[in-house]
Amino acid sequence: MTITRLKRKSMPVEKELKSRLSTLKRSKRFVRWGESAGLARELRELLQQIEDQVKDAQAGCTLVADFYTTDRSVFGLCDDSSGHVGDVYRYDACELFARYAKPCADKSWLSRLILKTSLKDDYGVRDALVDNAAEFLPEAQLRWLIDQYQQLAEKEPEEFPRRHWLYQVESLARQLKDAPLFEQTRRAAWGDEPGTAGCVDIARVYLECGEEQTALTWLERIPAGESFEQQERDELLLAIHGRQGNQQQQAEVARRSFRRQRSRSVFERWISIVGDDQRNELLNQEVRIILDAPLLSLTDAAFLV
Repeated sequence: MTITRLKRKSMPVEKELKSRLSTLKRSKRFVRWGESAGLARELRELLQQIEDQVKDAQAGCTLVADFYTTDRSVFGLCDDSSGHVGDVYRYDACELFARYAKPCADKSWLSRLILKTSLKDDYGVRDALVDNAAEFLPEAQLRWLIDQYQQLAEKEPEEFPRRHWLYQVESLARQLKDAPLFEQTRRAAWGDEPGTAGCVDIARVYLECGEEQTALTWLERIPAGESFEQQERDELLLAIHGRQGNQQQQAEVARRSFRRQRSRSVFERWISIVGDDQRNELLNQEVRIILDAPLLSLTDAAFLV
């Protein structure tokens, strides 16, 4: 799968770039794993040519959106186990789209382009445009996109596609810092009891919106003894208790997090909460616990060193 460079100066730049994108879509050569990094470089060069040659905001957005529609032919004929090619779509192309989209005056046209581009996302790379939409769209257009994705979800009889559209709503709700909408959408996708991961996600969004107590309530819904996403839950609890001024609870979470996987950085975080005057006492206490254990873990050994 080789991408040809611009050669025919007599042909308008945009038309030539569109021709190259069409050629990419028609390619039939399989790209092996060892060749994927080379393909990623060629794709980046194509994006760079778009940036160098196209200055009009709408034309640039249209070309980058068209670049995203090459995903089916590219990923369908590529072993991208390393993720090199996927990163081009998720990051490089998204960043270029944002550079064109920010000065684009017609935000209604832009939101329709994003919707159209996201309608067929078989490889999960077009989500990047929706996930970063708040960078270049005002709230009114973000709300319009939410309404469109909600309608698509309502019309979808199958569970997986319906959740895909609801994920778009979640993403936009999070960007808008609309925690109740995020919660409502997650419940619509997974039921009133969204499980451990759902509770963590909902709590995170409420915390981002400054609603620490609601975030804590969602974390407390997770059954005691549940180990799934324990590290993520502890990080949220540390932030919540820190904002609420609950030093004792914050210290307890830091201690639990440290003992689950001892490391110098986590120990220092614990000390930053309880005070440096307790450093030697706590350190000696942890050393005794480690040495008295029947088995020595490699993580604990590294901490001792």
